[in-house]
Amino acid sequence: MQVANKGSDSDTFRQWAPPAYSPIPKKFRATAKNNFHILCFLVSSPFFFPKRAYFPHNMKRLLLTAAALLALGTLASADEWLTDYAKALALAKSTNKPVLIDFTGSDWCGWCIKLDKEVFSLQGFKSYAAQKLVLLKVDFPHGKALPEAEKAQNEKLSSQFGIQGFPTVVVLKPDGSKAGELGYTPGGPQAFIKKLEKVLPKK
Repeated sequence: MQVANKGSDSDTFRQWAPPAYSPIPKKFRATAKNNFHILCFLVSSPFFFPKRAYFPHNMKRLLLTAAALLALGTLASADEWLTDYAKALALAKSTNKPVLIDFTGSDWCGWCIKLDKEVFSLQGFKSYAAQKLVLLKVDFPHGKALPEAEKAQNEKLSSQFGIQGFPTVVVLKPDGSKAGELGYTPGGPQAFIKKLEKVLPKK
C-alpha cells in the first residue's frame, strides 16, 4: 500500500492497488474489475474527499453514500419481471405482496404488446409495482425459443389457471391462492392500477 505524503498538493488521499492474484472466478473478474474502478473513483473523487482530507475521517460519508447507492439499486431492480413461478411465490410469501402474473404472447399478440407499451413499461406502473407487487411474466412467444423448463412451466400454468386468451393478468394473494384476473385496460398506468386494486387482496 502506498500512502501519499500529508503535505502533498497533488495527492492527499490514500492510494492502493489490487493484489496480483484474484480468487474471483475468471468469468466474474470483468465485473469485479469494473466495480473496483467505480470504488476507486468514489474514493478519489474530490466530491467525497476534499483536498487535504484523509480516508479515515471520510469513512462515514463513504459508507452512507454506498448505502444510498445500494438502496437505489434495490429499488431499480424491484420492478423487474420474474419468469420462475416458484421463486415468485417464495418472494411473495417473504414480502407479503401479491403476485401479478402476465400471461402474454410478447412478440405476436397485439393487445399484449399494447398493454406492455401503455402500462407495464411506464414509470407510473413501475413505481407502483416496486412497492406493491411481485411481477411474473408467463410468455408464449412465436419468434424466440424459451428454455425447456420455462416452456413446460408456462404450459402448466396456462392449464392451471384456465387461460383462454392473451393478455390475461392473474393476481395471486401472498399465499398463492387466486385473488382475481383482468385483461387489457385502456387509459395508461393509473386506469390499470385503479382496476387492479379492485381485485387485490384487502390487508
